[in-house]
Amino acid sequence: KSHIILQEYELDMSECKDIKKSDLPLSIQEDYKDKDFTYKVFSIVFDNHTREYVCIIPTRIPKILQKAFEEHKEAQENKDYGYGAFTLIDDTYKEYKQESIYSKEIWLMPAQCKKLTIEIGV
Repeated sequence: KSHIILQEYELDMSECKDIKKSDLPLSIQEDYKDKDFTYKVFSIVFDNHTREYVCIIPTRIPKILQKAFEEHKEAQENKDYGYGAFTLIDDTYKEYKQESIYSKEIWLMPAQCKKLTIEIGV
C-alpha cells in the first residue's frame, strides 16, 4: 500500500517537553528506569483531534549492539536519529468530547534518538 507524503517535518527532540517518569502509567514506570531513559512529549493537532506522543528514549546503545553500530556506516551517518526501532508501547488512552478528540501514544524510541522525521500523508 503506497501513500503520498503531503508534508515532512524534522523534530529536534531537545525542543520537546521533558516529562517525569511519574507521569507514565505505573506498569510502564516499572519497566523503564530513570537512569537509562529520558522522557519527552510532543503533540500534533489535526482539526479537532489532538494526539500526544510520549517518547521513552534509551540514553545508551546496549553493549551487545555497540560494535555493530560503530561499524555500520549508514547508522553513523544518521546517528542523530538513534539506533534501533520504534516500538508502540501503549495507545489505550482516548478521550472523546463533543467537539474534540484527544489521544495519547507511548513509544519506545531508538537509542540516543535526537531527531525525528514526521511525515504527514494520505
